[in-house]
Amino acid sequence: MKELKKYMDIVRYGKPQTAEVLTPGDRISITEKIDGANASFIRDDDCKSPMGVSAFSRKKRVQYDNTLQGYYDWVVKNIVPIKEKLVPTYRYIGEWLVPHKVVYKEEYYHNFYLFSIWDEETEEYLPDDLVIFEAERLGLNVVPFFYIGEFKDYDQLTQYIGKSTMTLRPDEGEGIVVKNPKYKNRDQEQCFVKLVSERFAFLYNLQTFVVLILQLVYKNVLQLLHHLELLLVDKFVHKIV
Repeated sequence: MKELKKYMDIVRYGKPQTAEVLTPGDRISITEKIDGANASFIRDDDCKSPMGVSAFSRKKRVQYDNTLQGYYDWVVKNIVPIKEKLVPTYRYIGEWLVPHKVVYKEEYYHNFYLFSIWDEETEEYLPDDLVIFEAERLGLNVVPFFYIGEFKDYDQLTQYIGKSTMTLRPDEGEGIVVKNPKYKNRDQEQCFVKLVSERFAFLYNLQTFVVLILQLVYKNVLQLLHHLELLLVDKFVHKIV
């Protein structure tokens, strides 16, 4: 059976490793960054669950007993019947939209949105023109595209950050992903970048802070319970003596 291939980490634009990713004149794409669960599928005649298609979350295989909140059932219903149309060397990667930090309109949830295709033969992510073509050919949703064309400058990107018609409140999206598929770093690996909205960054930092506080509280409660247990045991022993 086909094995999991973890999708690349999308690096926040501005970090040192992104310095040369975008050069004026490069052909780029700008898409909305959807806040859901990373998911993928690939044609696999050796796979029995689901039949003829291997499906994955970001970290592991998705099966009948591990559905990724319904993604497995979606694959069985929508992809298995058209598996013969799948390009055998293509790994179709997208977002399985389930509730997370960003709140979307109800009709968008529990749907798959294609955003990348990895070619097992060339070992590269394909240009987004081909992603759109495959989505139309297979009848799949794609992430919203804001722009495909020549990169000019940073200001060209910022106008799209947070834009969304999918969110419950307009334009409260996570941010954008910018791809320059021809760029490769010193390790000959492609590198895509993201720019997140201030609102999403605040929510992410807030969640991180809350989790940290809860972890500290939990640790202190355990320590307190341990001390109480020792006191009670000591008191009980003295009472016996």
